[in-house]
Amino acid sequence: MFLACLSHDLRNPLNTIRMAAHVISQQQNTSPATANAISVIARNTDAMMQLIGDLIDFSSSGLGRAMPWNRGLVDLEALCREVIDSFRALHPGRALRLHSEGDVNGVWDAGRIRQLVSNLMGNAIQHGSPEAPIDLSVASKGTASAGSGLGGSTVVLSVHNEGVPIPPDLLPTIFDPLKRYATRESAAERSPGSIGLGLYIVREIVVAKGGTVEVASTAEEGTTFTVRIPRFLPVEGDNRDAAPPLEPQRGVSV
Repeated sequence: MFLACLSHDLRNPLNTIRMAAHVISQQQNTSPATANAISVIARNTDAMMQLIGDLIDFSSSGLGRAMPWNRGLVDLEALCREVIDSFRALHPGRALRLHSEGDVNGVWDAGRIRQLVSNLMGNAIQHGSPEAPIDLSVASKGTASAGSGLGGSTVVLSVHNEGVPIPPDLLPTIFDPLKRYATRESAAERSPGSIGLGLYIVREIVVAKGGTVEVASTAEEGTTFTVRIPRFLPVEGDNRDAAPPLEPQRGVSV
């Protein structure tokens, strides 16, 4: 309860700082030193907002509250491409690849799905080998229910990286928020806005969507996190037939 209250109270003044920095950045004749300072403020407030968001999600789930959802049609391929582009800008030396197969559109919360993909990609970048590519794959599986206007009933999303495997004894607790696994190299890659809740939040999002998340990690095969979520998650009062049809998406590999 303390974390929940603290997180909400911290977010308001931090938003004020962000808005003030944005106003200053719009002023003309800003000196290079001022522009650099504003950039530093923006980067660090973004990191703090991410940290506070993770704390709110963690404390809410600990209190037995469901995460808030804003459900709508989501183009998962386009969303994943946006996430990868963002990570490419932050890590220009890393090889990040997207693979999409079939119709991977669905009715989800775009913000939560983006959070899920970003957390898995960030984890792979932190713990994966810098010399090896990281693969983000999405594919449609199964057969949709009649009248849904959607393709396969399940979408499978996986993130694969090479590098030092997760020790077998840590695999059962990899999603535990109170457990943390890090090598010296991965600790150096940790984002300043991270407090180690990424995988826990991934699990909470997946479970709330009626899906599953698994991890396999060996020295020979690398590490793969695999998420399976229903394409359309009905809730009380929903009308499946009211969802508009989605155009099938062609598979791509970039």
